[in-house]
Amino acid sequence: MRGKIRRFAINFAAMKTLILFLVLCLSLLSISAIAQPQKTWEYKFEYNVSEKKANELGQQGWELVTIGAPGSGPTSNVETFVFKRQK
Repeated sequence: MRGKIRRFAINFAAMKTLILFLVLCLSLLSISAIAQPQKTWEYKFEYNVSEKKANELGQQGWELVTIGAPGSGPTSNVETFVFKRQK
């Protein structure tokens, strides 16, 4: 019986240490998330962008997010390029 109690005490101590470590890690993560300001983005929609135009936008800090396939209506044969950059 003593062996089981001793083993339980060791496992309980290890568990307490692990829980304390996890709480500390989560606290540090939440502090770092609070310390960083929220990023805001601005978006730009361009149509049928050439490689030259994409490179110019990249030089201005714009990042290509997605390319929308041609849709229906007046822009049925035009691809939509969506760019973003941090404000």
